[in-house]
Amino acid sequence: MLGVIQYSLLTIFWAPLVGVGLYGAGLAIYRLFLSPLAKFPGPKLAALTRKYESYYEAVQNYEYLWKIKAMHEKYGPIIRINPHELHIDDNDFFDKLNSFQGKWEKDPYTAHQFANPGSLVGTIDHDLHRKRRAAVLPFFSKQKIYALEPVIQSTIDRLCDKMQFYQKTGQSLNLRNAFKCFAADVVAEYCFAESGGLIDKPDFAAENWVQHQQGLKSGLRARYFPQWYMPVVRGAPAWIRQTVDPAAKHFEIWHRDVEGPVGRMETRKNDEFYEKAGHRTIFHELINSPHLPPAEKETIRVIQEAGAMVGAGGESTSQVLTAFMYCLLANPQAMSKLREELRSVVPTADSPAPSLRQLEALPYLTGCVKEALRLRTGKIARHQRVPAGRSLYYKDWEIPAGTIVSMTPIFVHIDPEIFPNPHTFMPERWLNLNEAERQRLEHYFVPYSKGARQCAAITLANSELYMCIAAIVVRFDLELFETDEWDTEMAIDSHHHSPRLGSKGVQVFAKKSTF
Repeated sequence: MLGVIQYSLLTIFWAPLVGVGLYGAGLAIYRLFLSPLAKFPGPKLAALTRKYESYYEAVQNYEYLWKIKAMHEKYGPIIRINPHELHIDDNDFFDKLNSFQGKWEKDPYTAHQFANPGSLVGTIDHDLHRKRRAAVLPFFSKQKIYALEPVIQSTIDRLCDKMQFYQKTGQSLNLRNAFKCFAADVVAEYCFAESGGLIDKPDFAAENWVQHQQGLKSGLRARYFPQWYMPVVRGAPAWIRQTVDPAAKHFEIWHRDVEGPVGRMETRKNDEFYEKAGHRTIFHELINSPHLPPAEKETIRVIQEAGAMVGAGGESTSQVLTAFMYCLLANPQAMSKLREELRSVVPTADSPAPSLRQLEALPYLTGCVKEALRLRTGKIARHQRVPAGRSLYYKDWEIPAGTIVSMTPIFVHIDPEIFPNPHTFMPERWLNLNEAERQRLEHYFVPYSKGARQCAAITLANSELYMCIAAIVVRFDLELFETDEWDTEMAIDSHHHSPRLGSKGVQVFAKKSTF
């Protein structure tokens, strides 16, 4: 009897372990030898487990994109970078992977990382994404952004007023924080007719951005957990969230920042408030649209879309602005040429601000904008696409339907065969081109990606680059302080381009303009 009991206890103890072991062995055999992706080259450890990727992200400080680049040098232009995903490094394939033809779904691993399936960036299904994109795209037409110009300009004026405070006190200021406040205030004003007033916060809301970055990293870690992980963690009591992932509380703060404006928007039953705002407001019009089904106007869906729009709009644009200004300050000759050109539309530092159309017509400024976007694309993370219901072909390789396939835009931008001296800020490379040369460079210029899942807010982002940089170049002489290229290099892929750990950002002294 005792022997039976002992045998039963041993069975209860060992059976689950044996089962797990057999499952793990079977999964390993499948991934390495039987999977449709087993034929593709790449490290066997990457094919076996996503822990290979997560090691470079969590331990090696989000540097997997550079490991991927090294893997391509060893294994060729198409490689398997995790059990479910292929990566291609061939500039001429970018258009095919980022096409309007066919159905392209979202990688489920990155779609769930920020627990916002109601947003454009979190929408997996191609058809649903298309409908949601069609609803917001009209707000980013050229004409709509020209109409929004007074809002952008007034935010720039507030930013310059704050910078004058630093000029008078002689304190250094962190340009990255300043530009984050500017970009976030612009997009929030357009979304809700409430800017958030981040520019006016002490130290350019530095504490907010620390929390934002922590929340971003929490979301990035969620890529390596099941899809239910983030919703469960977000819905759990605070003490559980703190235990499981201390950074998750910052992610929660990030989402709460838009709950207030959305709630206030839904309680305003008439258009009086928005008429006083003096401009169209994205989410007021969306929730009152007769063309959208009720499910698309539910509060949780609106909050998720708003959170994604404000987060992405503030983060990506501010990173490019920061690097843009650093490149000008580190290249006095470029700064001198830009100032000389700007004098054609702004004779003195006290002259009225030029219009966006005037700025867009300036060749050298346009070259500067393109170089900033080429060198410091806001989102340097690889772009994943999933061909739905059909195989995809790369040269002689057949890629099975439903496979996650990715490319990395920054690899295109730093290819010396397309852009000689690719790491050098050279606005001149965009000037005096014949039509064939211009089309060739434009073809490989992909800061906002391409195709059905291209960034919807291109026109807004570009307008901020033109108007903000022009204003600061005219109104201030900036001097770098304890900052060099190390603080702006594309070292870390924390979804967006981020400086190295230990960097204090791009710090400057603001001095009276000698324009």
